Amino acid sequence: MFRARTDTSESSRRTSGRIKRLLMMQNKNGAPGQVGRTACQLESAVWAPIRIPGKRWPIGVLGCLAVLGAPQLAGAQDASTGDAPASAAEPGANQTDRTQELAEKLAKQESEIEALKAELKAELERRVSEERAQREAADAKLSSEAKADLQAGLAAWPAVAGSEGLTLSGFLQADMYVRQSSEDQLNSSTGAPLNDNRFAIKRARLRASIDRRYLAAIMEVDANTNNGPQARPMNMEATAKLPGDDVPYVAGSVGIFKIPYGYEIGQKDYERLFAERSNLERALFPGEYDLGARLAGGWRYVRYALAVQNGEPLGESTFPGRDPNGAKDVVGRLGAVASLGGGVDIQGGFSGLYGKGLHKGTAPTKPTVTWNDINEDGRIQTNSELIPVVGSSALPSMDFARHAIGLDLLVSAAIPKLGTTTAYGEVT
Repeated sequence: MFRARTDTSESSRRTSGRIKRLLMMQNKNGAPGQVGRTACQLESAVWAPIRIPGKRWPIGVLGCLAVLGAPQLAGAQDASTGDAPASAAEPGANQTDRTQELAEKLAKQESEIEALKAELKAELERRVSEERAQREAADAKLSSEAKADLQAGLAAWPAVAGSEGLTLSGFLQADMYVRQSSEDQLNSSTGAPLNDNRFAIKRARLRASIDRRYLAAIMEVDANTNNGPQARPMNMEATAKLPGDDVPYVAGSVGIFKIPYGYEIGQKDYERLFAERSNLERALFPGEYDLGARLAGGWRYVRYALAVQNGEPLGESTFPGRDPNGAKDVVGRLGAVASLGGGVDIQGGFSGLYGKGLHKGTAPTKPTVTWNDINEDGRIQTNSELIPVVGSSALPSMDFARHAIGLDLLVSAAIPKLGTTTAYGEVT
């Protein structure tokens, strides 16, 4: 059991004074503030001896032992206090270094990100190019396979085997006629119906053509119901040619072909601006086609055609497709085609025709007498009812000369978003 008492005797005060002097000697080079505080603490120390059975240890001795270690503690505190200014300066420098270090790391990360982006872009482009190449290769393979299958199929079909350059085409023109002059009657002279409110096949064409480097051929057949159902050859020609740039330099053709006169006749039926040709063209060249031989071609912008034909077009009412006389018609055209730029094209030419036609003669007739029953009594009353008709001698058929000169001009302009405007005229 511990028992303590307070001892304020003179011995205690002397002991305290000795301890104070000892501390001041040991801490001569220490921090004065710390020594002062320690001395103050020691001056207020109370001598409190502890009584233990058989022994007596005063508290003041224990406090002295604790104070003996105070100089070392004070030295450590002074060292930390003396480094305070350096420590205060260190945070600012450390903060600057830290900021610089973070900036360097950020720049490094940004450069790494840019490198990754470039690498990703290159990888993406590589994959896209690979996929495109694979797709093009697959399309080429599919196209080649389809072409091979088509060629195999054509080879297996004898009807078109070896048909390189062969073209099959055609068109149909169906009309409905409505005429106010139509009647539900028949013509008393010809027996033809006078009704013309009807449906009709104006043109039905089937065309086969082949075009090689030096040879070409065309076969075209027309079917219509203009004067009842009928079919007839239209364009039948064989051509030997010397290839040129846009058109052959020279091409020789024989057969049935269009008369090379003017611009309108040379137009294709499905390319005309109007359904029918002009009345002048149909009157001078009915049917548009004639039999003969032709020499045509071109060089740069020059176009030419010269033909020798029967002179009886296929639409002629007298001798269609035949030549009633030995003379042949010579017909030709010399023209030019040019592009003025800006979508404006111009073409024109001169045409000429010279030939002979045949005027049909009359057969000889005998003298005759005609009775006209004027009073309708069935009897010859007067000489006025008898009308004599004098006979005539035969008139032979005669040739007559025919010729024509024509000029044609066409101008076309392509208008954006509207199409092509064409104006042309022809004078004969």
